[in-house]
Amino acid sequence: MSFKFRFISSIISDLRSQYRCPPKSATAKIMTKIWSKESFPVVEAVVEKLHVKPDDRILEIGYGRGDGLKLVHEKVKDGTGCIFGLEASEYMYELACKRFITEIQDENNILLDLVSNTAHLPYPNDTFDGVFHVDVFYFWDAEEIPLITKELFRIIKPDGKLVCGLEMKKLKLLEKRKILRAEEYDPMRYAEHLEPAGFADISIDYEKISSSREAMIITARRPHLSEEDLDPEIKMKKLENQIKKELALASLISSQKPMPEKLKAKLDDSQGI
Repeated sequence: MSFKFRFISSIISDLRSQYRCPPKSATAKIMTKIWSKESFPVVEAVVEKLHVKPDDRILEIGYGRGDGLKLVHEKVKDGTGCIFGLEASEYMYELACKRFITEIQDENNILLDLVSNTAHLPYPNDTFDGVFHVDVFYFWDAEEIPLITKELFRIIKPDGKLVCGLEMKKLKLLEKRKILRAEEYDPMRYAEHLEPAGFADISIDYEKISSSREAMIITARRPHLSEEDLDPEIKMKKLENQIKKELALASLISSQKPMPEKLKAKLDDSQGI
């Protein structure tokens, strides 16, 4: 292996690490400014999709230098709402805390957290009217994505919205430079887990952000809970019926006998109340 190859590989590995979780360094300072400027139109488009109201509670995952926080703050500062932020990079957390020191200490409507594991979010159920992220899911491990989408569903209020933004043209360029792999930024790698997590009205749309650029916007909504979903007795009855069905099916499978039609009809009826 030549020195030139090792040198280039080292640079690529460093850039990939910087993109995922920027450390405090001169390189990160320069690169995050460039990436922030490039991503700003996508962040703008995503925030607009949230339709933020003055009294809303909004969460941004991976806020970087804080442009998304600023956009949402402008929409909630005259109401009772606030913008929360989660970040894995301690350097980005420090920069954002300095940038929004007044809003954090005096206005108390920007609240930032440093969290490395998005599969365990530090918020109660039904906390947020909206959650958004831009250029984040690419570095989530495949086995973590189902856990993360379930956590997002848990913390979003009924009828709340989840919005994700990315720019495929930019991501393909990062792939060409070996900073990302194609399978990492595949939107279906993320979107396919939204419905199993409980989300509804899932859509993938394209929006022009300049004459030569377009953003891909993935949106999903947490549906309203029905009265049946909220009634503990009905929920327990449904659970009992589901357990009975699964036990009956397991017994039939182990005995290798065909399911009698009467039993099949009875089990089907047990799914409703």
